[in-house]
Amino acid sequence: MRLKKTVTKSNTTYCIIMDYKNLNGKRSTSVFEALGNDNDLVKRFGKENTMNKVQEYINSLNKMIKENKELPVKLLLDPNKQIEKDVNRTFFSGHIFLRKIYYQLGIDKICEEIKKKYHFTF
Repeated sequence: MRLKKTVTKSNTTYCIIMDYKNLNGKRSTSVFEALGNDNDLVKRFGKENTMNKVQEYINSLNKMIKENKELPVKLLLDPNKQIEKDVNRTFFSGHIFLRKIYYQLGIDKICEEIKKKYHFTF
């Protein structure tokens, strides 16, 4: 993961970008977390050494990825916002707890070796 800085005439915005390889093996990126503008960074990380603190945060996320730990999920909810009637707000997430077991057993590496050996494409 890395920091992306977007500068316009009146504003500078920051976001954390996650690099990955898509199904075709090509490198791609996606926004992991939008940090906001300069004022938002100062509110979250403080006035002194703001960019160093942001880089430390990104390094901690990268360390978690290398150790195959689960990344924190950001969920922003407003307790004052009313939910519309007859709208389904539930989602299946039963596979999430299996992810840790999947990586601990090394099934991802086993599948990758089989894919390379027999030249599978998905």
